[in-house]
Amino acid sequence: MRILKKYLRKTQFLILSLTFILIFTSIIVGHVEKVYRMILEANNFKTINSVAFNFNEKNLSTDNIIKSLKEMESQKNIIIIHEAGRVLIRGASQFGIYFNGIYENGYNLLEGRFFNLQDFKENKKVVVVGKNLINSESIQIENGRRYIYRGNDKFLVIGVIGKKNSDTQYDSRILYNLNIELEDKDTNYLQQGFILDSTVRSESSLKNIINRINRKNNSTLIKIIYQDKSNSPLVSAIQNSRTLLFNFSLIILCIIITLVRATIQWIDKISLELGIRRMYGCSNKNIILHIAKRYLSISVVSLVIAIVFQNLLILGNVLQIQNSSLNKFNIIASFIFILIIGSIVIGISIFNINKTQISYLIKGKV
Repeated sequence: MRILKKYLRKTQFLILSLTFILIFTSIIVGHVEKVYRMILEANNFKTINSVAFNFNEKNLSTDNIIKSLKEMESQKNIIIIHEAGRVLIRGASQFGIYFNGIYENGYNLLEGRFFNLQDFKENKKVVVVGKNLINSESIQIENGRRYIYRGNDKFLVIGVIGKKNSDTQYDSRILYNLNIELEDKDTNYLQQGFILDSTVRSESSLKNIINRINRKNNSTLIKIIYQDKSNSPLVSAIQNSRTLLFNFSLIILCIIITLVRATIQWIDKISLELGIRRMYGCSNKNIILHIAKRYLSISVVSLVIAIVFQNLLILGNVLQIQNSSLNKFNIIASFIFILIIGSIVIGISIFNINKTQISYLIKGKV
Protein backbone atom coordinates (compact mmCIF):
# COMPACT_ATOMS: atom_id res chain seq x y z
CA MET A 1 0.00 0.00 0.00
CA ARG A 2 2.88 2.36 0.82
CA ILE A 3 4.48 1.63 -2.56
CA LEU A 4 1.20 2.47 -4.34
CA LYS A 5 0.89 5.74 -2.39
CA LYS A 6 4.46 6.57 -3.31
CA TYR A 7 3.79 6.10 -7.02
CA LEU A 8 0.46 7.96 -6.90
CA ARG A 9 1.85 10.92 -4.96
CA LYS A 10 0.83 14.31 -6.47
CA THR A 11 -1.07 12.63 -9.31
CA GLN A 12 -4.74 13.19 -8.31
CA PHE A 13 -5.53 15.55 -11.18
CA LEU A 14 -3.65 13.32 -13.61
CA ILE A 15 -5.78 10.34 -12.51
CA LEU A 16 -8.97 12.39 -12.84
CA SER A 17 -8.11 13.52 -16.38
CA LEU A 18 -7.14 10.05 -17.54
CA THR A 19 -10.28 8.55 -15.95
CA PHE A 20 -12.59 10.87 -17.88
CA ILE A 21 -10.72 10.18 -21.12
CA LEU A 22 -11.22 6.44 -20.62
CA ILE A 23 -14.92 6.89 -19.77
CA PHE A 24 -15.69 8.95 -22.87
CA THR A 25 -13.61 6.63 -25.07
CA SER A 26 -15.44 3.59 -23.75
CA ILE A 27 -18.82 5.26 -24.35
CA ILE A 28 -17.88 6.04 -27.96
CA VAL A 29 -16.71 2.47 -28.60
CA GLY A 30 -19.79 1.05 -26.86
CA HIS A 31 -22.13 3.18 -28.96
CA VAL A 32 -20.44 2.27 -32.27
CA GLU A 33 -20.53 -1.40 -31.31
CA LYS A 34 -24.22 -1.16 -30.39
CA VAL A 35 -25.09 0.34 -33.80
CA TYR A 36 -22.85 -2.26 -35.48
CA ARG A 37 -24.69 -5.11 -33.73
CA MET A 38 -28.06 -3.60 -34.66
CA ILE A 39 -27.03 -3.45 -38.33
CA LEU A 40 -25.88 -7.07 -38.23
CA GLU A 41 -29.13 -8.12 -36.56
CA ALA A 42 -31.24 -6.18 -39.06
CA ASN A 43 -29.33 -7.87 -41.90
CA ASN A 44 -29.85 -11.29 -40.30
CA PHE A 45 -26.11 -11.63 -39.71
CA LYS A 46 -25.36 -11.91 -43.43
CA THR A 47 -21.70 -11.81 -44.41
CA ILE A 48 -20.25 -9.43 -46.97
CA ASN A 49 -20.22 -12.40 -49.42
CA SER A 50 -24.00 -12.86 -49.41
CA VAL A 51 -25.99 -12.97 -52.65
CA ALA A 52 -29.73 -12.20 -52.74
CA PHE A 53 -31.83 -14.05 -55.31
CA ASN A 54 -35.43 -14.71 -56.37
CA PHE A 55 -37.02 -17.28 -58.62
CA ASN A 56 -38.06 -15.81 -61.94
CA GLU A 57 -41.87 -15.98 -62.17
CA LYS A 58 -41.86 -16.28 -66.00
CA ASN A 59 -40.23 -19.69 -65.78
CA LEU A 60 -41.75 -20.67 -62.47
CA SER A 61 -42.05 -24.39 -61.76
CA THR A 62 -42.41 -25.83 -58.27
CA ASP A 63 -40.32 -28.89 -59.11
CA ASN A 64 -37.56 -26.74 -60.61
CA ILE A 65 -37.50 -24.44 -57.55
CA ILE A 66 -37.11 -27.37 -55.14
CA LYS A 67 -34.56 -29.03 -57.42
CA SER A 68 -32.51 -25.80 -57.62
CA LEU A 69 -32.54 -25.30 -53.85
CA LYS A 70 -31.46 -28.90 -53.27
CA GLU A 71 -28.65 -28.44 -55.77
CA MET A 72 -27.46 -25.38 -53.83
CA GLU A 73 -27.58 -27.42 -50.64
CA SER A 74 -25.32 -30.04 -52.23
CA GLN A 75 -22.48 -27.48 -52.39
CA LYS A 76 -19.94 -27.25 -49.54
CA ASN A 77 -20.00 -24.55 -46.84
CA ILE A 78 -23.30 -23.06 -47.97
CA ILE A 79 -25.79 -21.00 -45.97
CA ILE A 80 -29.31 -20.42 -47.33
CA ILE A 81 -31.74 -18.03 -45.64
CA HIS A 82 -35.34 -17.59 -46.75
CA GLU A 83 -36.50 -14.21 -45.47
CA ALA A 84 -40.04 -14.58 -46.86
CA GLY A 85 -40.70 -17.85 -45.11
CA ARG A 86 -43.83 -19.73 -44.14
CA VAL A 87 -46.03 -18.34 -41.38
CA LEU A 88 -45.82 -20.24 -38.10
CA ILE A 89 -46.91 -17.46 -35.72
CA ARG A 90 -48.83 -14.46 -37.03
CA GLY A 91 -47.15 -11.12 -36.44
CA ALA A 92 -43.69 -12.68 -36.12
CA SER A 93 -40.92 -12.55 -38.72
CA GLN A 94 -40.33 -16.02 -40.15
CA PHE A 95 -36.96 -17.14 -41.54
CA GLY A 96 -36.06 -20.49 -43.03
CA ILE A 97 -32.40 -21.40 -42.52
CA TYR A 98 -30.04 -24.07 -43.80
CA PHE A 99 -26.26 -24.55 -43.54
CA ASN A 100 -23.99 -27.51 -44.19
CA GLY A 101 -20.63 -26.25 -42.97
CA ILE A 102 -19.18 -23.34 -41.04
CA TYR A 103 -21.88 -21.02 -39.67
CA GLU A 104 -21.05 -18.11 -37.37
CA ASN A 105 -24.11 -17.90 -35.14
CA GLY A 106 -24.70 -14.26 -34.20
CA TYR A 107 -27.84 -14.99 -32.21
CA ASN A 108 -27.58 -14.85 -28.43
CA LEU A 109 -29.09 -17.98 -26.88
CA LEU A 110 -31.11 -17.64 -23.69
CA GLU A 111 -32.31 -21.24 -23.57
CA GLY A 112 -31.69 -24.51 -25.36
CA ARG A 113 -29.53 -24.79 -28.46
CA PHE A 114 -29.21 -23.57 -32.04
CA PHE A 115 -29.51 -25.69 -35.20
CA ASN A 116 -26.83 -28.26 -35.96
CA LEU A 117 -25.91 -30.16 -39.12
CA GLN A 118 -27.82 -33.24 -37.99
CA ASP A 119 -31.09 -31.27 -37.89
CA PHE A 120 -30.76 -30.55 -41.61
CA LYS A 121 -29.57 -34.04 -42.57
CA GLU A 122 -32.57 -35.63 -40.86
CA ASN A 123 -35.00 -32.85 -41.92
CA LYS A 124 -36.13 -32.39 -38.34
CA LYS A 125 -39.11 -30.12 -37.71
CA VAL A 126 -37.35 -27.84 -35.26
CA VAL A 127 -37.49 -24.08 -34.64
CA VAL A 128 -35.65 -21.41 -32.66
CA VAL A 129 -37.83 -18.53 -31.42
CA GLY A 130 -37.26 -15.02 -30.09
CA LYS A 131 -37.84 -14.32 -26.41
CA ASN A 132 -40.98 -12.21 -27.08
CA LEU A 133 -42.75 -15.22 -28.59
CA ILE A 134 -42.32 -17.57 -25.63
CA ASN A 135 -45.71 -16.65 -24.15
CA SER A 136 -47.50 -16.72 -27.50
CA GLU A 137 -50.74 -18.69 -27.64
CA SER A 138 -49.35 -20.50 -30.68
CA ILE A 139 -46.71 -22.20 -28.54
CA GLN A 140 -48.01 -25.17 -26.57
CA ILE A 141 -46.24 -27.08 -23.83
CA GLU A 142 -46.35 -30.87 -23.86
CA ASN A 143 -44.34 -33.01 -21.43
CA GLY A 144 -42.15 -30.03 -20.54
CA ARG A 145 -41.34 -29.21 -24.18
CA ARG A 146 -42.57 -26.34 -26.33
CA TYR A 147 -44.21 -26.97 -29.70
CA ILE A 148 -45.63 -24.86 -32.51
CA TYR A 149 -48.45 -26.30 -34.60
CA ARG A 150 -49.10 -25.34 -38.23
CA GLY A 151 -51.91 -27.43 -39.61
CA ASN A 152 -50.81 -31.03 -39.21
CA ASP A 153 -47.17 -30.05 -38.77
CA LYS A 154 -45.68 -30.03 -35.29
CA PHE A 155 -42.44 -28.11 -34.71
CA LEU A 156 -40.27 -28.59 -31.63
CA VAL A 157 -38.84 -25.40 -30.08
CA ILE A 158 -35.18 -26.24 -29.46
CA GLY A 159 -33.93 -22.78 -28.46
CA VAL A 160 -34.84 -19.26 -27.37
CA ILE A 161 -32.85 -16.28 -28.66
CA GLY A 162 -32.55 -12.73 -27.31
CA LYS A 163 -30.73 -10.84 -24.60
CA LYS A 164 -31.83 -10.79 -20.99
CA ASN A 165 -31.57 -7.09 -20.22
CA SER A 166 -31.87 -5.48 -23.65
CA ASP A 167 -33.90 -5.60 -26.85
CA THR A 168 -32.68 -7.09 -30.12
CA GLN A 169 -33.92 -7.10 -33.71
CA TYR A 170 -34.72 -10.82 -33.41
CA ASP A 171 -36.85 -10.87 -30.26
CA SER A 172 -39.97 -11.61 -32.36
CA ARG A 173 -38.29 -13.86 -34.92
CA ILE A 174 -38.79 -17.52 -35.75
CA LEU A 175 -36.03 -19.54 -37.39
CA TYR A 176 -37.01 -22.92 -38.79
CA ASN A 177 -35.39 -25.74 -40.76
CA LEU A 178 -35.58 -24.64 -44.42
CA ASN A 179 -35.64 -28.26 -45.60
CA ILE A 180 -39.20 -28.59 -44.32
CA GLU A 181 -40.28 -26.18 -47.06
CA LEU A 182 -38.84 -28.51 -49.69
CA GLU A 183 -41.22 -31.27 -48.58
CA ASP A 184 -44.32 -29.06 -48.60
CA LYS A 185 -46.78 -29.27 -51.50
CA ASP A 186 -47.83 -25.63 -51.04
CA THR A 187 -44.74 -23.78 -52.25
CA ASN A 188 -46.20 -20.40 -53.31
CA TYR A 189 -43.98 -18.70 -50.74
CA LEU A 190 -40.82 -20.16 -52.31
CA GLN A 191 -40.68 -17.59 -55.10
CA GLN A 192 -38.63 -14.81 -53.49
CA GLY A 193 -36.68 -13.52 -50.52
CA PHE A 194 -33.65 -15.86 -50.60
CA ILE A 195 -30.05 -15.27 -49.51
CA LEU A 196 -27.17 -17.51 -50.54
CA ASP A 197 -24.24 -17.01 -48.20
CA SER A 198 -21.01 -18.50 -46.90
CA THR A 199 -18.30 -17.65 -44.41
CA VAL A 200 -15.73 -19.43 -46.61
CA ARG A 201 -16.76 -18.86 -50.22
CA SER A 202 -16.44 -15.51 -51.99
CA GLU A 203 -19.33 -13.58 -53.51
CA SER A 204 -18.19 -14.49 -57.04
CA SER A 205 -18.10 -18.18 -56.06
CA LEU A 206 -21.70 -18.00 -54.80
CA LYS A 207 -22.84 -16.25 -57.98
CA ASN A 208 -21.13 -18.97 -60.03
CA ILE A 209 -23.20 -21.60 -58.21
CA ILE A 210 -26.41 -19.83 -59.26
CA ASN A 211 -25.18 -19.30 -62.82
CA ARG A 212 -24.23 -22.99 -63.15
CA ILE A 213 -27.70 -24.05 -62.02
CA ASN A 214 -29.27 -21.71 -64.60
CA ARG A 215 -27.01 -23.04 -67.37
CA LYS A 216 -27.70 -26.62 -66.37
CA ASN A 217 -31.46 -26.02 -66.66
CA ASN A 218 -30.94 -23.91 -69.80
CA SER A 219 -33.08 -21.14 -68.27
CA THR A 220 -33.05 -17.98 -66.17
CA LEU A 221 -35.02 -19.55 -63.35
CA ILE A 222 -32.89 -17.88 -60.66
CA LYS A 223 -32.47 -14.11 -60.73
CA ILE A 224 -29.66 -12.48 -58.72
CA ILE A 225 -30.80 -9.30 -56.93
CA TYR A 226 -28.40 -6.36 -56.83
CA GLN A 227 -27.31 -5.32 -53.32
CA ASP A 228 -25.45 -2.15 -52.42
CA LYS A 229 -22.39 -3.30 -50.46
CA SER A 230 -20.38 -0.11 -50.70
CA ASN A 231 -20.09 0.07 -46.89
CA SER A 232 -19.39 -2.65 -44.38
CA PRO A 233 -21.54 -2.83 -41.20
CA LEU A 234 -18.68 -1.32 -39.18
CA VAL A 235 -18.27 1.63 -41.59
CA SER A 236 -22.05 2.15 -41.56
CA ALA A 237 -22.05 2.12 -37.76
CA ILE A 238 -19.31 4.76 -37.65
CA GLN A 239 -21.16 6.90 -40.19
CA ASN A 240 -24.40 6.63 -38.20
CA SER A 241 -22.52 7.73 -35.08
CA ARG A 242 -20.86 10.80 -36.63
CA THR A 243 -22.55 13.37 -34.36
CA LEU A 244 -21.71 11.56 -31.13
CA LEU A 245 -18.17 10.79 -32.34
CA PHE A 246 -17.56 14.45 -33.22
CA ASN A 247 -18.93 15.85 -29.95
CA PHE A 248 -17.21 13.32 -27.71
CA SER A 249 -13.94 13.63 -29.65
CA LEU A 250 -13.94 17.37 -28.93
CA ILE A 251 -14.50 16.64 -25.23
CA ILE A 252 -11.66 14.09 -25.24
CA LEU A 253 -9.38 16.57 -27.04
CA CYS A 254 -10.09 19.20 -24.37
CA ILE A 255 -9.34 16.68 -21.63
CA ILE A 256 -6.11 15.63 -23.37
CA ILE A 257 -4.99 19.28 -23.47
CA THR A 258 -5.78 19.51 -19.75
CA LEU A 259 -3.93 16.23 -19.23
CA VAL A 260 -0.83 17.59 -20.96
CA ARG A 261 -0.85 20.64 -18.67
CA ALA A 262 -1.41 18.39 -15.66
CA THR A 263 1.53 16.22 -16.75
CA ILE A 264 3.79 19.26 -17.03
CA GLN A 265 2.78 20.35 -13.51
CA TRP A 266 3.29 16.82 -12.20
CA ILE A 267 6.81 16.61 -13.66
CA ASP A 268 7.50 20.06 -12.23
CA LYS A 269 6.36 18.92 -8.76
CA ILE A 270 8.62 15.87 -8.78
CA SER A 271 11.51 17.64 -10.51
CA LEU A 272 13.50 17.85 -7.25
CA GLU A 273 13.20 14.09 -6.83
CA LEU A 274 14.32 13.59 -10.44
CA GLY A 275 17.27 15.94 -9.93
CA ILE A 276 18.41 14.08 -6.82
CA ARG A 277 18.15 10.77 -8.69
CA ARG A 278 20.36 12.24 -11.41
CA MET A 279 22.89 13.47 -8.80
CA TYR A 280 23.20 9.93 -7.48
CA GLY A 281 24.04 8.60 -10.94
CA CYS A 282 20.66 7.74 -12.48
CA SER A 283 20.68 8.03 -16.25
CA ASN A 284 17.84 9.56 -18.25
CA LYS A 285 16.86 6.02 -19.24
CA ASN A 286 16.43 4.99 -15.58
CA ILE A 287 14.46 8.15 -14.80
CA ILE A 288 12.15 7.61 -17.79
CA LEU A 289 11.64 3.98 -16.73
CA HIS A 290 10.75 5.22 -13.23
CA ILE A 291 8.20 7.68 -14.69
CA ALA A 292 6.78 4.93 -16.94
CA LYS A 293 6.20 2.71 -13.89
CA ARG A 294 4.44 5.54 -12.08
CA TYR A 295 2.33 6.26 -15.17
CA LEU A 296 1.39 2.56 -15.34
CA SER A 297 0.19 2.73 -11.72
CA ILE A 298 -1.83 5.86 -12.53
CA SER A 299 -3.33 4.16 -15.61
CA VAL A 300 -4.39 1.04 -13.69
CA VAL A 301 -6.09 3.14 -11.00
CA SER A 302 -7.80 5.30 -13.65
CA LEU A 303 -8.97 2.24 -15.60
CA VAL A 304 -10.47 0.62 -12.49
CA ILE A 305 -12.25 3.85 -11.53
CA ALA A 306 -13.54 4.31 -15.11
CA ILE A 307 -14.87 0.73 -15.31
CA VAL A 308 -16.59 0.96 -11.91
CA PHE A 309 -18.10 4.39 -12.70
CA GLN A 310 -19.36 3.32 -16.13
CA ASN A 311 -20.87 0.10 -14.77
CA LEU A 312 -22.76 2.18 -12.21
CA LEU A 313 -24.09 4.40 -15.02
CA ILE A 314 -25.18 1.34 -17.01
CA LEU A 315 -26.83 -0.35 -14.00
CA GLY A 316 -28.67 2.90 -13.26
CA ASN A 317 -29.91 3.03 -16.89
CA VAL A 318 -28.22 6.41 -17.27
CA LEU A 319 -26.37 5.31 -20.42
CA GLN A 320 -28.82 4.36 -23.15
CA ILE A 321 -26.43 5.03 -26.04
CA GLN A 322 -24.26 1.95 -25.63
CA ASN A 323 -24.49 -1.75 -24.91
CA SER A 324 -25.84 -2.87 -21.57
CA SER A 325 -22.47 -4.27 -20.51
CA LEU A 326 -18.79 -3.56 -21.01
CA ASN A 327 -16.87 -6.01 -23.18
CA LYS A 328 -13.47 -6.71 -24.72
CA PHE A 329 -13.84 -3.95 -27.32
CA ASN A 330 -14.18 -1.30 -24.60
CA ILE A 331 -11.23 -2.72 -22.68
CA ILE A 332 -9.04 -2.92 -25.81
CA ALA A 333 -9.92 0.68 -26.74
CA SER A 334 -9.07 1.80 -23.21
CA PHE A 335 -5.67 0.09 -23.34
CA ILE A 336 -4.92 1.69 -26.72
CA PHE A 337 -5.71 5.12 -25.28
CA ILE A 338 -3.56 4.37 -22.24
CA LEU A 339 -0.64 3.64 -24.56
CA ILE A 340 -1.27 6.80 -26.62
CA ILE A 341 -1.55 9.00 -23.55
CA GLY A 342 1.47 7.19 -22.06
CA SER A 343 3.60 8.17 -25.03
CA ILE A 344 2.48 11.80 -24.52
CA VAL A 345 3.32 11.68 -20.81
CA ILE A 346 6.75 10.10 -21.38
CA GLY A 347 7.48 12.54 -24.22
CA ILE A 348 6.70 15.52 -21.99
CA SER A 349 8.80 13.92 -19.24
CA ILE A 350 11.83 13.55 -21.51
CA PHE A 351 11.54 17.19 -22.59
CA ASN A 352 11.25 18.46 -19.01
CA ILE A 353 13.99 16.18 -17.67
CA ASN A 354 16.45 17.60 -20.18
CA LYS A 355 15.56 21.10 -19.02
CA THR A 356 16.09 20.25 -15.36
CA GLN A 357 18.99 22.17 -13.80
CA ILE A 358 20.31 20.37 -10.73
CA SER A 359 21.89 23.51 -9.27
CA TYR A 360 18.54 25.33 -9.57
CA LEU A 361 16.72 22.51 -7.76
CA ILE A 362 19.24 22.39 -4.94
CA LYS A 363 18.89 26.13 -4.36
CA GLY A 364 15.38 25.74 -3.08
CA LYS A 365 12.88 24.32 -5.51
CA VAL A 366 10.57 22.08 -3.52
